[in-house]
Parts: sequence; structure tokens; C-alpha cells
Amino acid sequence: MSSFDKSAVEVASLSVGELSRVSEALVGKEATDCWQLSNGACAANYGVYFDEDKVVVKAVVGADSGTLAVNLLSVLKQLEGTGVAPAPRSDVVVPCATHDGRKACAVAMSLVPGKPANELVRRDGVPAVEAYGEIGTTLGKLHSSSSSPGVVALQDDEGASSGASSANQANVKNDVADPRYLETFVRVVSLEETLRRDCDDVFGEWATARLDGARRALGRRDLPRGLLHGDPYADNHVLVWDSDKKAVTRATLVDWEDVAVGPFAYDLACALVACAFPVVVEKKESDSTFSADLDADVAAAVLRNYASQRPAFSRDEATALTDLMLANVLACATYRWHQFNVVDPKSPPPAKESYREMLAIAKAIEHDDRIASLAATYCA
Repeated sequence: MSSFDKSAVEVASLSVGELSRVSEALVGKEATDCWQLSNGACAANYGVYFDEDKVVVKAVVGADSGTLAVNLLSVLKQLEGTGVAPAPRSDVVVPCATHDGRKACAVAMSLVPGKPANELVRRDGVPAVEAYGEIGTTLGKLHSSSSSPGVVALQDDEGASSGASSANQANVKNDVADPRYLETFVRVVSLEETLRRDCDDVFGEWATARLDGARRALGRRDLPRGLLHGDPYADNHVLVWDSDKKAVTRATLVDWEDVAVGPFAYDLACALVACAFPVVVEKKESDSTFSADLDADVAAAVLRNYASQRPAFSRDEATALTDLMLANVLACATYRWHQFNVVDPKSPPPAKESYREMLAIAKAIEHDDRIASLAATYCA
């Protein structure tokens, strides 16, 4: 469970004038009010009022923002009515630019009620087992629905529609079974080149030593496959918590710009990395230390709830989780290092150090093999 607050990075934000233009182009009428919901290095979300109507405008940033935004909108349309994703509120993707001139593309969707799971735990005192365990429920629902024929029609690399008879056959740029997916995830052309050119010796050696293992894990074709959220971290899972009933009454996954087709177990591995390994940061005068340990109760809740919604969860998937978790940690750590120390060297210190949280989680995963045995207890 990362302690890094992505809102400290404002690379993706739009100016007021650009947000006004984009909102009107997406919804077809002039906005009456707006506010920033979240920001970061890859995307920004805004709440926009059109009189009494509330809409979220998401701006995705980067050279591949057009493809990512089209994929995002397509998936929201496909998942409409399932309850696991916001409903789309636009039929188009609108090109735009961030406050500092970076290429971006925007889409509109419904504003879902609730708060991010990590905020409920940290600020509202909701038990981690309840809030984070619910991520397993939502992913199980998503993976059960996306294994059915006709669920997904995404965009290929050229932007042409790639309609598919099932999620398993879709040709998607972000296919985690493609060895290039790791590079796509961290937004660099060549991970080896980045590690060699930009990373310090210690981190570069650590990451390079794990690259082949990550590629093997992501490239497995023997695991059940379908539509993935791609980034089901706790801040992308919005919950409505009923304090009287002490229960979650609604759960929605947001921030779908990393949507992909690949092994279902990858999404589950990402959720476990995000929720089941709380990170402790000890700040010192000249440096900080990062440590993490497995929260077995949270991990069990995620796995149990996932299997309850997707009974087909298999032993092969359970045994693959550790390697897929390490692949996610590698991708996330490398992205954070590259983005906040090389691409944006003026990033705030917490962003610059955030990759070290992922190193602490990797150490915990490599020294604690309980995930596979926990997962096996919930297999079909």
C-alpha cells in the first residue's frame, strides 16, 4: 500500500480556458462550474457542472494519449450497465494540451459517488480489510463479465477499430502478453535503454536483473485472459461506505486509461501489490528508509472476494501471482524513477523517492511466499 500521494505532481493539469473549451466540446453545452478532482503525471480528472448535471472530464497525457483515450472511451461503453466502471458521457475524444503545452486527449464520463479506498482507510478509519477487500469483489465482477463473447472492441496500434468476438481475441496495444507491454506500461520505448542510460547503478542493476522474469510472467499464454483494468490500485477504486451498516454499498473502478487485454491474474496481482503490502516510511535528516510487510488479512480478503465473484479462479493463476506481482512492481518502480527523476527532474522530493516504496514491496514479496498458498485456498 503506497504512501505516495500522486496529487503532488501536477504535470497533467489543464488551464481554466482549455478545460472550458474541452468540456463544451465533449458535452455540447457550456459548463457552469468546475473543480479539480485529481492530478498526476499521466492524467488529470475534473468535476464539471452543467447546471445541475455533474460530469467528470479526464485528460490523458502523453504521445500515446489519443490511443489511450479512444481505448478508454470504448471500454466504458462496453462496460456500461455492469456497475464496475463510470458510464460514458461523450461519444468523442477531444484533443487538448496541458498547462505547459503537453499533448493530451480528453473524454467525459459520469461522476461516481464515494471516495477512493485508500482515502477511506487513511482519513476515515474504515478497516483496510473491508475497503481493500472490496477491490477483489469488483475485479471478480469485471473478469467474469469480460470473459463473455462480445464484451470488448478496442483500438489497435493504428487507431483502427479492432472488433473482437471475445476479449481473448482482441488486438490491443496494451496487451500484457506482448513482451512490449512492459515498455508500454512505463511509457518508454526501450526499458533496457532507459535503465542503462538514465538510472543510477544500484537501481539499474536491481531492475535489469528482474526484467527477463517480468517478461516471462507477462508473456504467459496458458492463463485465462480477457479485459483488464490495468491499474487497479486503491486510489482507482471508489467506494461508498455506509457507516451505520459498516459495509461498502457501492464500488466503482475509475481511471481506465491503462485498460488492456491479458491474463486476469495480472489485475489481481496489481491489486495485491497496491493493498496488501503497507509501506512504512521513516524520515531522517538526510534520507528516508522504506519498509513493507505482507498484510495477510487484507490479502486473504482480496483473494476470497475475488474468487466469490469469479469461481473459475484457478491454481495456475494462484501460482502465477508472485511473478506477476513482481512484474507490476518492476514496471511501477521503473516508471516512477524515469518519470520523476529524468522526464520531470523538478518533481517534488516525495515523487522522486516514490520508486523506493516499490523496492520495499518487492523485497517483501521475494521474502514472503504466503500469497501463493493463500490464493490456493480459494481456487476452483
